[in-house]
Amino acid sequence: MSERSSLVITLLKGLLPFLLALFLTMMMQLPIGDGTGNVPVPHLTLMLVYYWSIHRPELLSVPAVAAIGLFQDLLWGGPPGLNMIVLLVARVILSNQQALFVRQSFGVGWAGFVPVVFLAMGLTWLIVCLYYGMLVSMLPLVGHGLVTLAAYPLLGWLFGRFDRFMKPD
Repeated sequence: MSERSSLVITLLKGLLPFLLALFLTMMMQLPIGDGTGNVPVPHLTLMLVYYWSIHRPELLSVPAVAAIGLFQDLLWGGPPGLNMIVLLVARVILSNQQALFVRQSFGVGWAGFVPVVFLAMGLTWLIVCLYYGMLVSMLPLVGHGLVTLAAYPLLGWLFGRFDRFMKPD
């Protein structure tokens, strides 16, 4: 393999978590369920930020997380900066807790995801209430959080596959 193609492959491997996040953000926009919006969608980008912040933080920088959150905010049309703030808070907290989760069993990693989801849903609720100037129901966010927790094993496994693919040869 030539040096140029090796450089391109290395660059693509380095961008893979970011590109995957953009793809997952768009996946979250797909209509599922009965079309009423009553079926909660897992927070795929929160799962991605969690996984990569613990296992390979060098591949998902703070500016990349901010860009992912901003892209998500632009697609969703909710309070501007909401997802950017939630994902950045998760990234910063996880960057300080990485040593607790790295090289642990999957169950420990999944258990560590629980407080991250509760924090993200609580922060989302607080920002939405402040933005709209009224108390809104937490029930949609509870459903969103529970579906996110339930979906993590599958996505965590997929992220692990991508991670193994990206390891240097």
